[in-house]
Amino acid sequence: YEILLNYLGTLAERFGAKWIFGIGLFMSGILTLLTPVAARTHVGLLIFIRILIGIFEVNDELNN
Repeated sequence: YEILLNYLGTLAERFGAKWIFGIGLFMSGILTLLTPVAARTHVGLLIFIRILIGIFEVNDELNN
């Protein structure tokens, strides 16, 4: 978590927090839409998608 937060902070300084936050929110939304498909396909895929959602939601901390 802390490693990703530092990395995203560096990206936010370079490209702007608005872009990093927007991409993270967009990707989190897309992955959330894919959750039911993953649940029907394989439990491992569901767990993987949930982990990715958590990674993309780390960027919410940039605005706090």
